Amino acid sequence: MKAWTQILLLAAVTGGFLLWQHHERRNADEAAWCHGLPVSSTGGLRNAALVLRNHGFSVGYSDVLANPLWVAYRLFPPLYPPPEDRPEAGFRRDDRSLRGVEPAAFSGTGYQRGHLAPNYAMYRVHGAASQQDSFLMTNISPQRPRLNQKAWQRIEEVVMDHLLPGNGPLCVITGPVFGDSPHILPSGVTVPEAFYKILVTREPTPRALALVVPQDVTGYEPLDRFLVTVDDIEARTGLDFLHALPDEKENSIERALAHGWGLEAVARNPPRY
Repeated sequence: MKAWTQILLLAAVTGGFLLWQHHERRNADEAAWCHGLPVSSTGGLRNAALVLRNHGFSVGYSDVLANPLWVAYRLFPPLYPPPEDRPEAGFRRDDRSLRGVEPAAFSGTGYQRGHLAPNYAMYRVHGAASQQDSFLMTNISPQRPRLNQKAWQRIEEVVMDHLLPGNGPLCVITGPVFGDSPHILPSGVTVPEAFYKILVTREPTPRALALVVPQDVTGYEPLDRFLVTVDDIEARTGLDFLHALPDEKENSIERALAHGWGLEAVARNPPRY
């Protein structure tokens, strides 16, 4: 083998290893912030997740359901100004998944492309590359318009503008809830019956706020109406959260309804659209 070929091969291997190390460090950071990334507590193909690492967030993706089972990301005081617009490339297929869901997969179904790692928050906290990654279809789940444009948008805005400043920095874990016999779109994408969002503070005094929002909302409900416990979400999803905490602390956090977060004061804020 010629010397220049050996040099190119060594450079490629070294570059690949350094990139892998960078992704692993970022994933370890998210796992630490979230007291452990979600894992299945039930086994089986339905909860089998391919972990995808993106700029600013990680995804546990199900090729069986063609949905993210969970998305985890860190929030701290924003580093960047509000984005002027959405990325020019828009929604795009993620070839890391076997199903390769296309951006048009929800067309004509009555469902919209709902972000789980939010476009706005990813840009403000993690930058343009993170915003672009939030438009990968592995971060997208079908949501009814009144959920996507009103209730879900209100929650994302309240988290960034009100809950993060008073309680942050935060880990956010969010994802779909599927019923026993969920509807499946012609594209093969399974439709969730609801969506959950868990906010978690860091050590030394971790606390959690958990919400489950059904698809059939009007969009104007008080947001504190959707409060649940982390235990409730675990029972409905078959996922185990906060498992890196000592058992006594984990159990105490997961069975408690949120208090002291300030949600009640902004629970009736109107939608932007």
